[in-house]
Amino acid sequence: MEKEIRTIIHMNPSISSIRMLDDLFLRDEPSIDNAITMFNKFPGLNWRGMAHILTFAKSIQALCALKESGCRELFIGIESGSASIRRKINKPGTVQQVVEVIHSILQAGIDVKGYFIFGFPDETAIDAEETYSLALKLKNISQNTKGTFRTSVFQFRPYHGTQLYNELLQRGKTIHTIKSNIALNVIEGRSQFNFQSGNYSNISDDLLNDFILKTQSFSGD
Repeated sequence: MEKEIRTIIHMNPSISSIRMLDDLFLRDEPSIDNAITMFNKFPGLNWRGMAHILTFAKSIQALCALKESGCRELFIGIESGSASIRRKINKPGTVQQVVEVIHSILQAGIDVKGYFIFGFPDETAIDAEETYSLALKLKNISQNTKGTFRTSVFQFRPYHGTQLYNELLQRGKTIHTIKSNIALNVIEGRSQFNFQSGNYSNISDDLLNDFILKTQSFSGD
């Protein structure tokens, strides 16, 4: 990895920021230490990376050093603020851990981009409201921290071969062809992400779109 960074800098000496597109890059405490050590060799270079809530649940003390190494932003898949939905999709970490860890990251001066998904199978309006409320809470927390919080929101699509995909088929559900959800294109610059392949939740299409749009509104400062 260090060799690749040096190659990038050699090819473009003016580069000031890079993004690590590997969700296992910060998978545990040793990998966090390795990232800090590596990026400390490149003073002045900012970087962004993907992380998991449980990665930092036991490594909060490393956040300041991570910030000093040039870490500008962390991308975290939060997915849902509903405890029942999180259990259904086997998402590690509790909602409380999400709040505590992201609060600590923001306090360290590292920005957070949280990924959310609405429309999981059997998701109710109450589940969706809990997800929206979590996003709002994190956005409000960031108003009083050095780091900023922003969102990136998507509609659930079942991926072939996954547990949820197979469960839907077993229940006799039809997996529709992926198509654009033009109702979401009112948000500028998001048309390339606004795709759906059916609504498998217990929420109407209009309400589902409303939750996506108002949660996506936290994408800016």
